[in-house]
Amino acid sequence: MPHSSAPTFSLGVNYPWQNYGQDFGCVSGAHRGVSLPANRDLLLREFARIREAGATVVRWFLFGDGRGGFLCENGIPRSPDLYLFRDIAAALQIAQQTQLQICFSLIDYLWLQEHANKPPAHAHEHVLHFAAGREAFLHHVLIPLFHEFRAHPVISA
Repeated sequence: MPHSSAPTFSLGVNYPWQNYGQDFGCVSGAHRGVSLPANRDLLLREFARIREAGATVVRWFLFGDGRGGFLCENGIPRSPDLYLFRDIAAALQIAQQTQLQICFSLIDYLWLQEHANKPPAHAHEHVLHFAAGREAFLHHVLIPLFHEFRAHPVISA
């Protein structure tokens, strides 16, 4: 008779952001990401508290509503920005140091909402609203990100 193993469950927490949509990469030319020393220190303390509480997985928004982390040209994503990979690497290093896994939520549903008759809240607001923007975001931002971090041991999903 084949041996069936019981499913394993992990206790996780939702750590949505330190600064909404600004934890990874630049926003409007300003960097407030997690690789900055003050943010790293705060994250280290908070992740240590999460681990001490018994959690093993942290769910965290990566791009949020799309306001930062990549560069666009004429509204089309062209590449990750200068700080995106640096901020992700800092978060993963701290997660590893505190023995946590990270489950990145790539985007927030807010990025997909149409805001008819309202001025854009940020420069990248409409990137996912048209096929060329979605395709470029996938090929020029997400795939390079996946290649860079695909084998990192603390990424759970």
